[in-house]
Amino acid sequence: MDSGWHHLFCLEGKCVTCGSPAEYIGSKFQRYIDSPVGWQHWECVSQDGRTRLELVFKSRKLRDLLEEFIEKDIMQLFQGFMFVRHLHKFFWQYSQYSLLRGSLQEDEAIMVMDFAENRKAFYAVEVKSAHFGKAQITMHPTVCFYKVGEVQMRHSMVFLSDDICHDYHAVHHFTLASIEALAKAAPLVQRVYIFSDGCAGQYKGKGTFADLSLYTGKRIQRVFFGSEHGKGEANGETGVINRAVDRAVSSGRLTVRNAEDLHTWCSKELTRTEQPSLRDFFLVPREEIIRDRPQTDVVTIPGTRRIHQAERVSDYIIRTRMLACFCEACRRDSESCPNQAYVGTYTVHKLKSSHSNLDDAFLEDDAVESTPVPEPPQISPANDPKVGDFVSVKYTLGKKQLIYNAVVIEPCQPLEDSELMVSFLKDKAHTLFSLKRRRWSLSSSRLALTTEGGIFF
Repeated sequence: MDSGWHHLFCLEGKCVTCGSPAEYIGSKFQRYIDSPVGWQHWECVSQDGRTRLELVFKSRKLRDLLEEFIEKDIMQLFQGFMFVRHLHKFFWQYSQYSLLRGSLQEDEAIMVMDFAENRKAFYAVEVKSAHFGKAQITMHPTVCFYKVGEVQMRHSMVFLSDDICHDYHAVHHFTLASIEALAKAAPLVQRVYIFSDGCAGQYKGKGTFADLSLYTGKRIQRVFFGSEHGKGEANGETGVINRAVDRAVSSGRLTVRNAEDLHTWCSKELTRTEQPSLRDFFLVPREEIIRDRPQTDVVTIPGTRRIHQAERVSDYIIRTRMLACFCEACRRDSESCPNQAYVGTYTVHKLKSSHSNLDDAFLEDDAVESTPVPEPPQISPANDPKVGDFVSVKYTLGKKQLIYNAVVIEPCQPLEDSELMVSFLKDKAHTLFSLKRRRWSLSSSRLALTTEGGIFF
């Protein structure tokens, strides 16, 4: 095509000119089709009741190689797409990254982030027991690109911590710290494009999307490299630091017992202050990463794995695209994107709380794993709810408080003095509600009933 990219029919294996991948590849090797060849292929092998991946050597004819290659690699669906489409995503996302980096404006910045493999405590000389019980250190590099005048800066921010839980809470903390450091280094930046891999528990999951929707500072877009192709600038920083630390430890100049030791040495030996390449190190104490954040407990967006660009619209509302695009039209927020056939249009998602609907398990004592906090009933005989009244039921589970709306109904069986029967209102498609009939005691230590007025539609 004129754009330099293959037509969508080609990416789907439906090209009328080339035919299917099997036909195209077969035509290129037809004269050698019966030649003996040898090849290696990664396959699952069962042994002693366990299955593991091994590199298997095979020696057959070329037709057998092509048949296996086409069926198991080319035509095999990966996340709903063939290998050709999967490879196209990798090339497309990286091309957009290169385009953006090559045309960066003074009010824009790029961040490339990724967790490194945990760094172990390291000693030049150690006893045997220390070798098998080493502490681990989290290393999370964030490489920023921004312009100061006409100079494009490369600013590496490396976060070190004894907290080794690589989840979206840690990502949120490192991201906010990176943006804070960026604001000091480049105060004119208003748009930040964060590139990362698509790990669901770290960068591309419901918690990260909730954090993205709730952030109200600079305008942020999260962009994800193609699956299995997420290596980038951050991994290069990891390699540089690890090699320097290994040399220092081996020579006896450094002993790494924890993140503080590593931070002290790296800040002294590896910090760079000369433009255009900068490097800073940040120590993050374990207690600074907050994980008790129920506001990010939302429902997973269907088809998350296919999302490669996401942006905040408002609280708990984001918009996403199948692929990223940084053409002039998209960067001006215009709807006339010339690459729309490839990247698709934005889809708006409203993030819903994981506790927005009343679940049957909520009503069973043995389904609650944490210890509930008792709360006294908040009603008195003077304002005892009557049939037809709307009420709110507040349920305390651990540190979370969940509120469900209900209507008082006529009892269908004898009740005690402290009991009433309600029908809970359950959200259906945001506007309609269905009723669930339950009996609940006002004296229950698990519930508090409040008589808040209003119609819950």
